[in-house]
Amino acid sequence: MKKTILFTTILLLIVTKSFAQMESKNGFWASPKDTIRVFLVFAEVINDPLYNNAPSSNWLPGQMPNTINSWFDSEFINEQSIQSFNTKYFYQASMGKFIMLGDYYPNLIQIDYNDINNSYDGINEVYSYLTNLPGNDIITANGLSFNTDFDQWTQSNNVGLPRINNPDDNIDMIMVVWRVNSKLSHVDAGYVSGQYSSQNIKGINGFLIHSEFIKHTGSPRGGFRHEFSHTLLGGNNFHIGNGKGGRKNMFVQSGWSLLSDWTKRGEMCNAWDRRRLKWKQNESDYDIRAINPATNLQINADLVYNDPSQNTQEFILRDFVSTGDALRIKLPYLKTENPNAFDQYIWLENHQFKPGKIDLKPHNATKGIYAYLQIGKEALTGYQTFGEQNDYLVPLNAFGNYDMETGVDLLRTNYCTNCNTTYEAQWQDAVSTNGHVNINTNKLNPFTGGNIALQTPLNSIEPSNVGSNENPIWVSDIITRNEILVATATSIDGVPIPSTDCQYSTYTMFGTRYDAFTVGRKIGIGTNPPTTPRQTYETKSNDSYPFPTPRLYDNNKIYLNGLSIELLEEYPNGDIKVKISYDNFDIENNTRWCGDIVLNEEVNLLENKKITLDLGLYPTRPVNPINFNGEKIYNSPTIFTCNPNSKFTQNENSTVEVKKESTLHLKSNSTYQIKNGAKLIVKSGNTLKIDACARIEVDVLGEIILEDGATLEIEDGAILAFGNALQNI
Repeated sequence: MKKTILFTTILLLIVTKSFAQMESKNGFWASPKDTIRVFLVFAEVINDPLYNNAPSSNWLPGQMPNTINSWFDSEFINEQSIQSFNTKYFYQASMGKFIMLGDYYPNLIQIDYNDINNSYDGINEVYSYLTNLPGNDIITANGLSFNTDFDQWTQSNNVGLPRINNPDDNIDMIMVVWRVNSKLSHVDAGYVSGQYSSQNIKGINGFLIHSEFIKHTGSPRGGFRHEFSHTLLGGNNFHIGNGKGGRKNMFVQSGWSLLSDWTKRGEMCNAWDRRRLKWKQNESDYDIRAINPATNLQINADLVYNDPSQNTQEFILRDFVSTGDALRIKLPYLKTENPNAFDQYIWLENHQFKPGKIDLKPHNATKGIYAYLQIGKEALTGYQTFGEQNDYLVPLNAFGNYDMETGVDLLRTNYCTNCNTTYEAQWQDAVSTNGHVNINTNKLNPFTGGNIALQTPLNSIEPSNVGSNENPIWVSDIITRNEILVATATSIDGVPIPSTDCQYSTYTMFGTRYDAFTVGRKIGIGTNPPTTPRQTYETKSNDSYPFPTPRLYDNNKIYLNGLSIELLEEYPNGDIKVKISYDNFDIENNTRWCGDIVLNEEVNLLENKKITLDLGLYPTRPVNPINFNGEKIYNSPTIFTCNPNSKFTQNENSTVEVKKESTLHLKSNSTYQIKNGAKLIVKSGNTLKIDACARIEVDVLGEIILEDGATLEIEDGAILAFGNALQNI
């Protein structure tokens, strides 16, 4: 039997276009190991409307680009001899396992705008031009043979399986780069497609990989790295860092990846990419590895929460780009209530920006540990390979998670001293088109909040009634490129922010000095960001109407755990010692918790500290808003559930406050302790539920304060161990 008491006064004592226009859909057209050569063609469309006015162009009409030798090296000697960006990029990303070479047809191909069939973009005219060249072969600028030197791999329809390193009378890859071609695109754009076998050129049957790009500047950077990586990984559902198309894991974020796009932290691959493609040093015995500081030998760094063999360990993470070192921890409990929920993992990488290495963007970058959550995308074959959503890697930003406030009237003055005029000008343009975000550090939201590496979705302020699925959040309702960094912040985890950084504006998705975790920082149950999983809600691409309910594999719970990640020491060479433990349940700072939170182990709220259970304002779903204080909130009131055999301790003079329609629920065989001087405050309109056999212990000087309008539900058999009887309430 349940008794419900409503307490009354009497009882009271959250430009460019993507290069992803047409992309590979299956992945693994190219082998991620060994060598591939790209046959490169430069072309332009004469009589094109943009012929003399191509945007942002320093590639002159009628000429080969001045970047002609920056695309690929034609031969490989060693890493130090590499001259081109793409050869260097894939060599470093693959730890030397994948060598991309190429050479170009030595003349600019010109196609007349009026000769192009309107159903095509001019590519067939380029192939006809090559076919009609005199002789039985085509010789490149550096003396390579089209017929023999560019055919080293065999086509296969076995998607995702290794390629055969034998010729098959198909060119492995042909790439056409247009200076101008408005029938393909008016702006920089491109695509990669696979097994293009309809063209016969000089006895060659077709192409294993075919690609086409508009590059008004002729620059090798940008689109090609992204598009070619589709042939290694898969289609649009492998995008992170604002890659367009594909279903998303809630909202778009920044990141670094083979398939990151415009809002990227950098071009370098990440440890998830390297694990998937088996890109590791020859001497590495583990797909994910670090160094054991006790032996200075490699150690498996793919950890599972609370594995008895991994109870407390220390690891040394060397520079990720140079060595491939990384660390991953699988988080617990994700499948306890939903066996179909995707697993989640925390990854750690040490980025030291070594000379000569392609790494994260240098603007405001801080050397240190860069962290992110992996959501799903774990299996190497099957549905999880090609069928899951993109944006599966979510940055854990050292600045923390907050309810983001939006507006267009925040003062944009007092820029930090290391901001340059380019970034400031970009910011001003962004404000005029998209608004901006103000991070109010008084509204920290570790569990369900956004951070400066995420694009911010907008709650809609309307006092009208809210109906089912009313006014969903579209992609166009997301602030994309304009976050303000520290408008009201004065410190991070007690460390003062320089006054020159206050009200400092930048494109934070491109990276800031606050992204990296440095020595002395800890990530745990009570920090911001925490070591908990995120709620997920897969959304459709672009402005398709959102899914009305979460997908089967979405997670809607915040499972607390004792995982602690501590950065202990940085050595002179940049190596960082990290300590991993699973028994840290202390809450050492005042914090605000929002979401559907589940406790299976312990929480130990230290003396004089406070936890506020509150309604999160950062959206966790794109549909079904609730009406709170006249505002549409795409979230739900907080529920904190103490599961059987869990224990929550409020130490002396600590406070737990339950507010804004939140619920604290003590399930059977859970224990909740309130020590002397500690207070559990349930505000009006909020609920404390105590099930049968749940135990709540209150010391003599502890208090449960139920305000006017609070609800207390007590089942028969609940254990109320009050040191001062009803005087504790």
